[in-house]
Amino acid sequence: AMRNFAWLATVAVFAHIMSAVTAGLTFVNETTIQMRVKEELKLWDEGSVPLSRRSIVVYHLGELSNEESIDVAENNVKVFTAAVLAHTNSAHHRAFYIFRVVGGKRNVLARHLPLGSPNSVISKCSHHSRDIMAQINTIHVLGTEVVDKVHSLLFVNHDARGPFEGRENGAWWDRITNIFNTYPQVGLIGATISCEITAHVQSHAIAVRAKAAWSIFEEFDPSTPTGKRNRAAHPEIALSSVAIAKGYKLSSLAYERHWKEPEYVGRCISSKGNYQLYNANPTSWCDIRPDEALFTRWGGPTLSLRGYYCQKHIDNIHEATMKIAESEHSVHLALPETIFGGPLYALSKEYDLERWNDKSLKRVKYNSLPRGGETPQKVCFLVRAAWMHGKNATKRANSVQMDLDLFITTLLRQSNPNWDAYFFVTDDQPFEDELRVILREYADIRLKYLHLDPKFRPKYDPVNAAYPASDEALRLVMQKRECVRLSVTNGDNAYGSEVVDYVLSAKAAVDADLVLLPMDSRNFVSEDVTPLRYEYTGDKYDTYCRFFEARHREHPYGFARMSAPHTGGVDIAAVFIERDKLLDTKIFFNEFSSAKVETCVGCQDGAWVEHMVKQKRWSTHIPSFTGLKHMVFHGPSPLWCIASGNVWFDHPDSVACVSHTVVKKLDPKVFDLAHYNSAGSPHNCLRLTAAGYQIKDQRVTVLV
Repeated sequence: AMRNFAWLATVAVFAHIMSAVTAGLTFVNETTIQMRVKEELKLWDEGSVPLSRRSIVVYHLGELSNEESIDVAENNVKVFTAAVLAHTNSAHHRAFYIFRVVGGKRNVLARHLPLGSPNSVISKCSHHSRDIMAQINTIHVLGTEVVDKVHSLLFVNHDARGPFEGRENGAWWDRITNIFNTYPQVGLIGATISCEITAHVQSHAIAVRAKAAWSIFEEFDPSTPTGKRNRAAHPEIALSSVAIAKGYKLSSLAYERHWKEPEYVGRCISSKGNYQLYNANPTSWCDIRPDEALFTRWGGPTLSLRGYYCQKHIDNIHEATMKIAESEHSVHLALPETIFGGPLYALSKEYDLERWNDKSLKRVKYNSLPRGGETPQKVCFLVRAAWMHGKNATKRANSVQMDLDLFITTLLRQSNPNWDAYFFVTDDQPFEDELRVILREYADIRLKYLHLDPKFRPKYDPVNAAYPASDEALRLVMQKRECVRLSVTNGDNAYGSEVVDYVLSAKAAVDADLVLLPMDSRNFVSEDVTPLRYEYTGDKYDTYCRFFEARHREHPYGFARMSAPHTGGVDIAAVFIERDKLLDTKIFFNEFSSAKVETCVGCQDGAWVEHMVKQKRWSTHIPSFTGLKHMVFHGPSPLWCIASGNVWFDHPDSVACVSHTVVKKLDPKVFDLAHYNSAGSPHNCLRLTAAGYQIKDQRVTVLV
């Protein structure tokens, strides 16, 4: 609680500081903009800066919709602002930066603009939310007297991330001016050219040859019929169409660098993205590096459309952004960067914070204890593994798998390194060799293979449910004195990053015989929703996803629960057993199989916990929710699925986690894509159509 309070206090102080920064920003009117630019031009004249080395930038800072990520927009502004601050009056190429801010000081992004920069000015943009029109209007405010004294204009908006190279003293400008100087017919240069509808440079970053500006911009004069028509059309497309009609050519920084085509000659390049529908738009492509485009589109409606961006491109943008953050220490980015906004932002941020630990994973490759040193107390995981958890079983799956790789990663990211994991095969299927290979690949001595006698590995059946192997593993591992806490789990589960630390350190946990952690499970969805489904409308196709989406709107952790010490109230993976107590009692799980006692099939875990608490008077500690970091996820976990940015397939029998990319490829006759894509949908749940529900018992091959 104190840690959370300290974090909140830090956030409050930071918010106060940033509020003060915003208050300190000076917003000027349009007359002052013109005056400041003329003052800068005078300095350039006095310094004999040639026309070919002069530019003006109009940066349009819009307001965010609820679906957009504040992290992404904030980092976009910070990355560009840092480049502006690094562009001094000693630079080879000179530029003056005009920031037009929709909403003025109330715009939450305004506080990240360059404060006190001599080569920039900040002004409220009162009337135009559309970036290109606001930028063209700004150029009209400056007038021909100003524009005729510069070489080029650059329009950028807050959906652009960059520049990704040449960030010291404006060196990145050479990419733009070299094309203009080498190819005199080029009137517009974009970071990228999209051929969606018709060829046009994309609006997140557009450079305009100053000599061509008035000829092009006059076609957007609102007092003329043509201007009204162009303004009413899609401005991004209209700008390029007008330039071509005026005899100018288009160019793309990405075309020039990646395909060695500095001039657009009417050939639309089409590359591959996640799905063919969007292949004409380079925003969705996988193979353009951020440095090739100089500015990449990163934000806005396209980023809000889950599955639109290629994962490789997302990774490349994150990698390039981190290089900027590491080399420019003044750039204090919002990290980890959660790329989706909307109602799931908070959950996605929590998940990203969990994954953020992966960048500094430290493997334990050898025993570092000094001779005679005392082995630290540990949590020992007894990991039930079978062929279905391995790479060979999941490599061709279209669903998102919770497998051994995920399981091991969540162990390696534990904040407390004092754990060991003993992996054993539970049935008669051959998996030992693949399991050993998987464990060796991680090169961590805490990941151990545990050999069991084949007699404890019978053919799988739902009654025994791998408990004979589990009990034998317990008998072996409970002999190890360092294993003060024992937990039997499955290879397709996952853990929050502070599970081990909590179990070993929390006072209430240390004193308890059993620690039962909060957990999420697909079983909880079925238990909670099935009665509602029958109560309200019966078991029909359109009842699926309805209650799932409603629960996740109302509760940040959906169907996750605090564990309860009775059958059906707990899963074995959430149970952490005090070793000495088990040594004294020697009562194991499979003594409570449905073949021996009156309980449900496969419910040995809950029956065992209930017996130990009620009959043996074992003490328990059951903590309340404190976030994903202290939670256990029983695979496939619906909470883990949507927190990781995927989609829960709500099916009567075959639930699964699927990516947004896969959803876009499904047959709309079988899968209810209309509901998934509907206005107001959280895009976190998929169901069958009425026709698909009629064949629900058939194998859903695309999700297997």
